[in-house]
Amino acid sequence: MNLTAVFAALGLDTACLPAVSANWERSVASLPSALPDFLEPGFLAAHYPLVQGPPAAFGPLCEVAARLAADPAGRLLAWHAHRTLCEYDREKSRFREWPDLDAFLGPDAGLFYLLIALSGIPDWLRACRDAGIPEQYGRDCAPWLGGAMGIYAGANGGRYGLNRRQLYWTAWYMTGKLFRLGRFEYMSQEIGSAYPTVYRERTSGRVVALCNSGWLLDREGFCLYADQPPEEAHRVTELADDGTVVTGTPIAPWGQALPEITARLPRREWERVLGPGDFAPGVHIPSGGGMTLLAAADSLRRAEAFYRQYLPAQPVKAFVCASWIFNTQLEEVLPESNLSVFMRQLYLTPWRSSGRDGLFFIFGREDGDRSQYPRDTSIRRALLQILDSGRRLRVGGMVLLPGHLPHLGE
Repeated sequence: MNLTAVFAALGLDTACLPAVSANWERSVASLPSALPDFLEPGFLAAHYPLVQGPPAAFGPLCEVAARLAADPAGRLLAWHAHRTLCEYDREKSRFREWPDLDAFLGPDAGLFYLLIALSGIPDWLRACRDAGIPEQYGRDCAPWLGGAMGIYAGANGGRYGLNRRQLYWTAWYMTGKLFRLGRFEYMSQEIGSAYPTVYRERTSGRVVALCNSGWLLDREGFCLYADQPPEEAHRVTELADDGTVVTGTPIAPWGQALPEITARLPRREWERVLGPGDFAPGVHIPSGGGMTLLAAADSLRRAEAFYRQYLPAQPVKAFVCASWIFNTQLEEVLPESNLSVFMRQLYLTPWRSSGRDGLFFIFGREDGDRSQYPRDTSIRRALLQILDSGRRLRVGGMVLLPGHLPHLGE
């Protein structure tokens, strides 16, 4: 069956044909004669509980799988989506350009992409085994899907499913680079120049983060928004090291660069402890609440031990993150929240932002009339309060050196 015929049979938007067409022939040629295992009820019974999603979603999920299994076009599209996620592109796949399946599956359409996400779990576990890491670390990643189901429900009247734009994230679990340890996930990575270069004073242990060259700062010391032209920058930063003295624009630990100040650090007194190219796992904070300082500290300490035990070849120089969660505006609006308490334990840094950062993860959408957005939680009210004041939302970065882990909370 060719792809055009599949789209016609399922009533899909033909504008999505180019996005789906990549590797289509490979999928057609490899379609098994037996039912793909991820469409079997037993597979779903074994893997859906790992997600920790709503138990009531299991029945509709099985019904969607059965409908796909019984329809030749549906079965072939599901197989192609599975292969695209797990085999062809992995984290590079462009599922946000794929179609909705409302015409075929009605209100359960979002469960198609949840089903495809579940189909990859055996590959998550295989990636752990191949890396010599216990499979449990792969299973522990699955609750991210439960949180993503909550995001989908928030934008779709409480219905069950997964937004297709989030499906790509599950492919990272197949790479052996992303693991969950307690409250947080950790991406094995070498950082680039969007994170600062950090120096530590040899005698006192004090640290200072400096902007790398080329950061575009406004007068307040935040990065320009992505849609602002470079000529609007108040300061274009430069980091220089002549072998004797390092000079650059310093960053205050509460997340603002100080564009009017030039720091001068004698190399005999200060050592570089973090910079571009260094191994610094990226912290990802799945939805789900309960991000107390105790839970955050426990996760970070477990991560330090995990990397020391299972990936010792790359010593961790720092834990880093760039997220709407570290928007310093939230500390102003929600000063006593778990998030703000955690932020005050970290070295925060500016980051390039879109102005809508966080809306999708909290509301499941970032378009439409914001006056219609619900204000039923403190974080929803906080984001809308910032926007109602005429400001734009921001992303913030954070850096935490391993030597500071014992002092979290102090």
